[in-house]
Formats: sequence, structure tokens, C-alpha cells
Amino acid sequence: MSKHDEAIAAFHQGRSADASRLLQELLDASETPDLWNDWAAVQLGLGEVNHAEKGFCRALELDPDNTDATINLGVLLLSRGESARALPLLTSVLPLLPAEYRQIVNAMLAGNGVERSSATPSDERRLRILVIDDIFPDPAGGPRDRRLLHLLTALRDFGDEVTFAARGGVNRDECEPLLRQDGIRTYANDSEYMTSTGRKVDALSWSLRDLLAQTEFDLAVLVQTFDRGTSVPEQYLDGLRQQAPATRIAVFAGELYTAPWSSLETALVDFERAEDWAARQWETFERADATLVPCPQDAATLRKSARHLHVEVVASDSKTIGLGGPLKNILALKPRPYVVESFSVRLVETLFREQLATRVGEDRLLGQFECHARLSEQLLREGKPEKALAQLRHIFGRSPQSMHAGYFASQIFIILMRCYRALGNLDMAERCASEARSRVIVRTPMRPRVKRRRSHGPVFSVIIPTYNRLPILTKCLAALEAQTLSSNDFEVIVIDDGSSDRTQELLTNYRLPFRFQYLRQANSGTGAARRNGVAHASGEYLLLMNDDTICDRDLLEQHLLAQTKYGPERWAVLGNFEYPAEARRRALTKYFCVEPFMFPQVSIAAGCPYGYSHFITCNLSIRRDAVVEAGSFDSTYKLSEDTELGIRLYEMGYRVLYHPDAHAIHDHLPYPARNLIRRARVYGADYFYMFGKHPRVMKEWAMPVNLTGMDEQNAVRLLHYLEEHRHDVEQAVEALERWDSVDFDALLVDQPDTAAMVLNLFRQAVPAIHWFYLFETMLQTMIRELGLRHLSLHPPATRTPYAVGAGS
Repeated sequence: MSKHDEAIAAFHQGRSADASRLLQELLDASETPDLWNDWAAVQLGLGEVNHAEKGFCRALELDPDNTDATINLGVLLLSRGESARALPLLTSVLPLLPAEYRQIVNAMLAGNGVERSSATPSDERRLRILVIDDIFPDPAGGPRDRRLLHLLTALRDFGDEVTFAARGGVNRDECEPLLRQDGIRTYANDSEYMTSTGRKVDALSWSLRDLLAQTEFDLAVLVQTFDRGTSVPEQYLDGLRQQAPATRIAVFAGELYTAPWSSLETALVDFERAEDWAARQWETFERADATLVPCPQDAATLRKSARHLHVEVVASDSKTIGLGGPLKNILALKPRPYVVESFSVRLVETLFREQLATRVGEDRLLGQFECHARLSEQLLREGKPEKALAQLRHIFGRSPQSMHAGYFASQIFIILMRCYRALGNLDMAERCASEARSRVIVRTPMRPRVKRRRSHGPVFSVIIPTYNRLPILTKCLAALEAQTLSSNDFEVIVIDDGSSDRTQELLTNYRLPFRFQYLRQANSGTGAARRNGVAHASGEYLLLMNDDTICDRDLLEQHLLAQTKYGPERWAVLGNFEYPAEARRRALTKYFCVEPFMFPQVSIAAGCPYGYSHFITCNLSIRRDAVVEAGSFDSTYKLSEDTELGIRLYEMGYRVLYHPDAHAIHDHLPYPARNLIRRARVYGADYFYMFGKHPRVMKEWAMPVNLTGMDEQNAVRLLHYLEEHRHDVEQAVEALERWDSVDFDALLVDQPDTAAMVLNLFRQAVPAIHWFYLFETMLQTMIRELGLRHLSLHPPATRTPYAVGAGS
């Protein structure tokens, strides 16, 4: 038994002097509100009334919201006839007391000739007031709960119909009996909110529409907090405006978040969350008819903002509350009109309604975050960085804990960096890039590696698969001859995937200033070719590229610079890969220059981390032992062998770091539109095997068909999609080929509006064509591999050869 418990026991046994001595010893060591309250109660038992009053007062100095000390001091003062001092104390704690104790206190007040003020308005009828909060206030909770209980009790004195509705049901069992005993109607568990959070809706759940159909409210008080995601005003204010335009709406802000934070002195996650809460609080204040705050200091802060807010103080402190003047002032206001545009944080619910319709609980929350990110990127493309930043900050405001680690968090920081860069804040942009890298760095020790570098071996092994592309291959090799990195530090391995041109004849006795290996294999695709190259490589790093990659002179040095800088961490370094200037002469290659459909370097940010879909072997370096440890390239894949290996490396903790200074030209012109169809068909077979091996990809990629597996059910989905979209895609192919035949460079100069229209057409047509023919071949592969001969597939309308080589 502790000394405190021993003192309490002594007091209950009538040994008040022993209790006083033990409590005094404890206070001498360390004073707490509870010790002072108990000491004062013992003094009262000993007849030391003045000492008792000082003890209760000291307890309240340490904790102004201490219920026991408040009621004890109030009763003491009332017993001495000091009702003026006792009344505020006793009335402030009445809502927090069990019913039987409230009856006792009310009897004491009545016995001393004290009446609680009736504050009934002089109108012909009493008010009908609706209060909505996230949860029920906890009678034993902190200042926020007490403040709301005080407000509800005071509002009840003003109207014969006070309704309290909570979005959820937390604290319902403890609080609901107290409110109902005061004549306050209560509701718990909003059906819309419960459904969206994946919880069961029962017969007692409520909806705003039903409440407003039952009662015409004079005033709706929406309690605002941000610790549960979307706040109450953000969810209900627009509905109130639409369905009850005569109802005045007040936002009750128990705490202001509008004070500016220093970005330099605050963790970035905390800064972005604070900025989000501040912006959203201002938005709700400006849409409401009135703002209620608990103290004059908060009111003064808001009135200085020059935002034309109607502000009322509804509690001068935690003990007293006065509503006569504020209610009269609010009811004299003309309700503001309905604003068509959604609250910023709820904009995704409107714009992405279909995508979010079937998602509930944590999955819906994640979906909303993904939509905030997508909308932010869209706004950046439209040249609206301020609005893009606001959308991104909603993720920090709604779930700051999700921003502390993981690949999703890193991608959010990358978009955040782009926002700050567009706004000209380069310091914050660099800080975001650093945060993005830190979210995905794997710091756990790797398995023992082979010796760091053989004394006689090269730093880089450059792996180049090729197929019937001798003219461009010779340009590729010539660019490697001109590298500023010493020729002793790299080797080049060309894998000929069964070429039928003069490749073998030329390269068999090719003489180059660096170490060179020529490997020839039967035509098997790029997966087999790259695997063959890795098996013959001896460098510490692999540089994986194509035969149409024309390197800048310092490309290898730049890769080495990045690999050395980030060497202790698990990175693959992706360099830049740009079409030459002539690409703008055709609409399709101009589209590839400005959109990340073919190569993501168009839209990604330097120094930032990316996932497996960015493991693109056009200009990418990685440690050779990492590729070997992952099992190297899989010969099954003809074109997507890099993505599939990227998935395995990603699961080992590797990420892709973009280093644009490692620059190369993509010398692949012309690129006819039919190449889209040919490549898509090769990908279709590849993806059948990849989706079966790595089902996570089907969840993580945005595709026009929601695939869940490689089985008959999903084959039927693909069949229906192909039947529905075949005609539109065939027309899109014709339109794309028609526009791709014109001189687009001249169109850009002479008819910029038409050129912009064409690019917008391509933004829709190219992905549609790609996915259609990919799915067509995927379905053919499923029919063959799964024995689904009973599924009838319309013969392909556009036929192109399937054969593909390692350099195609």
C-alpha cells in the first residue's frame, strides 16, 4: 500500500491526524493537485476550514479543471454563505457529475436560496439547436470534453430542443445518460460516416438528411477538431446550407490553429500538418455564419485577421459560460448562401467519386490519399502550384503518421518538392527531396557481399542487347569510345539476339579502346540477352542500356559519381534519356517528349527515389552483386524483364534514384504509330507471366480493367472490355496515324492551338491503344496457357508481327 493510500485509509478509519501527517509528508516531497485536494479534505474533517480552503485553492492552481477540488471548494464556500463565489464553481461541474450527486448539489443550492439563471430568450418560442461533434464528450476527460459539456448544458438552458449528434459512438455509454437526463436528445453513428469507415450501420444510426427532415433548427453548432481526419464542419456545413438554408451555422473552435509556424524550426511533417489545419480552419470560419471561441484572446486573434468573421466568445474560462448575448447576435445574422465548390479536403470525394465508391475503411482512406496526390499532380500540370500544395497538405493534415516512412510517403514528398519548386522556394524543394530519400533508405545490413572490386576488374560492365540494328549500334559504341572515364575502368558487352544483318560480321573482330565482349545467341528476347550479359560481366557496377542509347561523354563518370555518393544505401541510378530535337517533327514522338508514357524521366525529379516501375534499363546503373543476388534477369520476358527484376530488387529494399546529369539521347526515329501496337502485344504476354508471379502489380498499377488474378473470371473481364472498346480503339489508331503523318514542327509554330488539341488527343488515345492491344494478347495467352478455348476472341483488327529482338 502506498503512503497516499495509507493516508486515505487512515482518514476513513477516523484517524484524521495520522492522515494529515502522511499527506503533509508527501506534499513536502512533491505537490500534486490530488494530494492538495485530499489534504484539504482532511483539514475540513479536522475543523480547519481556512486551511481547507487554501488547500482546495492550491489544487485548482495546479489543475484548474480538477473536478473534485472544484466541487469541494464550491460546497465549502456555499456552507459559509459565499454563494456568489460558490455558484460558478458548482454550476461548472454539474454536467460532469453522476445524477445522484447533481441532485444533492442542486438541493444545496436551493436550500441556500440560490437559483440557477434561466436565460430563456424572450422570443415567442424557444430555440431549436443542433450540435454535431466527432464523438461524445468524456465526463472524466480533459478541457476539450469539459468545455463541450459546459456548452451543451448552457445551450439547454436556452432552448427546449437541444439535439446532440456524434459521428461515432465513442464515450456514448458514459455521456449519453447525462445528456438525456438534462433533456438533450442524442444520436450516435452517422450512417454515411460509418459506411465509409467500414463499420456496421445499425437501426439507430442517423443521417443529416433525416435530422433536418424531423426538425427545423434555428442554429447548428459544428464542433471542429482535426484529430479524426475530415472535420465535422467540412462534412456537414454544405449539407446544412443546401437542406436547411434558414439555419444559422456556427463553428465552435476549441483551439485555434491559425498561428503561423516556422518552416525552419519545425519538422517538415509537423509544418505541413500545421499549414493544412490552419488553411482548413480559415476555410470553415469563412463559410460559417459565426465562429465560437472559448476565450477573449482567441476572439481578438480572429478579429485582427481582417477576414470579416463574426466571432463570439461563449466561455470566458473553463468555469463559466454565458450565451445570452452571443446567441442573440448570431440569430440576428442572415445565413450565408450555399457555396457550390466543395471544401478543399473533400474535393476528391466529388472528382473521384467512382474510384472511391467501393472502398471502405482504411482502404478508402488510402484511396483518398492517392486521389489527393493525383489531383495535386493534375493541378501542377495546369500551372496551379498553390492549389496543388493545398491538396497534398491534406494528406499530412489527415494522417501525419503515414508520412514518416515507406514508398508512398517518399512519393508524396516528391510531389511536394515539385510544388515548392514551382512556387520558387528552392530551399524547401531540396528539403523535400532529402525527406523523400530518407523515407525509403534501407538501413538494415545486407547479406555479405563479394569482394568490393577485383584488383584487375573494371568498375562498370556496360550491357547492350541488340537485334538487327547495326547502324545505330555503331553510333552507340562510338559514344562509349568517347567517354571521359578511363577505358581501363569499364568493359562493354554486346549480346546479339540472333541478328540477320551484318552485326555478327562486324563485331566478331571489332577493335575498341575498352574491354569488349561480343556474345551471340539464338533469338530469345531481351530478358535472355541481358541475363547472358550479366553472366559474363565482371564490373563492380552494371550499366544497363539499349543499342539506341547514345551517351554523353561524361555519362559513366556521372553514374560513378552518383553510385559513390549513395553507395552505402540500396539504389539503382537512372540517368536521363531524351529524344533528339528532330522528335518534334512528328506528333507521336513529340508526345513522348512531353509525357511520361514511354520513359518517366520526362516528369520525375532529380535526387528523388522511385519504385520498381522506374527500373528501366535504357540508362541505369546498379551493383552487379545486387542483380546476381536477386537472381538476374528472367529469360521468360521479351520486353518487361527490367520491370520484373525491378520488383525483386524492390522487395530487397532497392529504390531507383534519378540522376539526370547522366544524360543520353534516345536515337530511335522515326517511331511509327504501329510500333505502339507491336510493343503492346509483346507486353501482353509478358504481363500474363508477371502478374501471375507478382500479383501485387495488379493492385498497384492503374489499369482500365480491375484485374485480380490470371484466371477465367479475369479473362471474361478482359473479353468484355475488348468487345466494348474495339471500335473506339480502331478509330483512335486511324486518328493517331493521320495526325502523325503531318509536319508537327510546323503545326507547333503556325497553329499552336491545333497542336495543343492534337497532344490532348494523344494523351487519351495512346494509353487506350496500348492497353487494348496489351489486353488482347494477354487474353490470347490466358486462353492458351489456362485452356480456356471456350472463350471466343474477336480476330485482331490490326495485325502486326509479333517477332521481337533484344534491341527492338
